[in-house]
Amino acid sequence: MPQAVTIRQIPDDVHRALKDRAARSGRSVEAEIRHILAENCLPAPHHEAWLAGLAERARIRTGHKPQTDSATLIRQERDARLG
Repeated sequence: MPQAVTIRQIPDDVHRALKDRAARSGRSVEAEIRHILAENCLPAPHHEAWLAGLAERARIRTGHKPQTDSATLIRQERDARLG
């Protein structure tokens, strides 16, 4: 059964930001708050399973060899050029 929650003393700037975000999403402020809560509080098994599958496919393609983060490789290349 759905529950009701009352939130008091929301700062004006936060409320304005919620209203703006809700308008951009085409939702009411109440619906936007429900969306934010669900998005941040509930597990996302579909996304987690997709990411786990993606990581496993990468490990299979690379023979389970450890991989270096691309940001690290870019930084090393840049530092080598700058000397």
